Amino acid sequence: MIRRTRTLINLMKEVSLDEVREKASMPFALVITGPSRELRQKTTNLLSGGASYTSGTLIEHDANTGWSPVFERASLVLYVLDHGQVRQSDLELLGRIARIGLPIIVLLLNAAALVGDQNTLDRFNSMIRDSHAKIKLVRIQDSIETLLRTILQELDAFDIAIARQLPPFRPIVANQLISEASRANAQFALMSNIPMVIPIIGNIAAASADLLVLTKNQIMLVFKLAAVNGQDIHSGRKILAEIIPVVGAGFFWRTVARELADLMPFGVGAIPKTIIAYAGTFVVGRSAQYYYSTGLQPSNDLLRKFYSDALERARKLFPKQDTEPKEQTD
Repeated sequence: MIRRTRTLINLMKEVSLDEVREKASMPFALVITGPSRELRQKTTNLLSGGASYTSGTLIEHDANTGWSPVFERASLVLYVLDHGQVRQSDLELLGRIARIGLPIIVLLLNAAALVGDQNTLDRFNSMIRDSHAKIKLVRIQDSIETLLRTILQELDAFDIAIARQLPPFRPIVANQLISEASRANAQFALMSNIPMVIPIIGNIAAASADLLVLTKNQIMLVFKLAAVNGQDIHSGRKILAEIIPVVGAGFFWRTVARELADLMPFGVGAIPKTIIAYAGTFVVGRSAQYYYSTGLQPSNDLLRKFYSDALERARKLFPKQDTEPKEQTD
């Protein structure tokens, strides 16, 4: 284990944290406007989860005061309608915001439908349909997940920074990062010199260079998850030293093969490389996210569930080893 840990530490030196730090520190501003102070504050609390955040990240604005220079600093505007009421003044402010090219989410927090005179509603619906105006209508009923996902779709380049500042976004961003990294490693394995199947015992030294690439990608995933969860990302060595006891087995491909073989119904002597690449990365990501979000190391039963989930997902993505992976929606 000591030798393997030393190998990971050496690999870490070849992985730059600069890209992760840059993404984690990208400045963004979500302006929350609307006529109701109560609903603006409620929206702020939904997005922050009650946690503290950097000044200027969430900015409340009273729509009753009309235009403000604050919109010129915004990355995205959330326009919270009061009981679904659409007023002429709302249309005017929405139109002016749309003209500077900002993405806008019109939010219904406590109403199932829009309310207003027919002419105003017709103009509002026309504005929503306008391909040049980046306006989306979101209704919140039981869950805010639709709103969080819509914000991330509009500001996908800021995903790590948003999640680092605003905890409610963390599970969604973490799952996306884990899914993307798992698929990317599986796709790399598919095109690499790694043998089509990896034996549970035997020599795989010929593929060691390509296997190291997969491990580097896993390390980068761990760094990103640390950033997403608000961890100190100054020292990559410190991050890795802390997480190795949590996810160590997932970094070693032979161990991954053995874990997957135990889940096979008839026992096998080798596992397809795409399945191993996907599952190993998935388990590393899930284990790291569990640790960062709870402060606990996953139990053996939970790790087994991670492997089982990974195997099921990988089989759906790679039903045949000679085909490209199909896209999967989380």
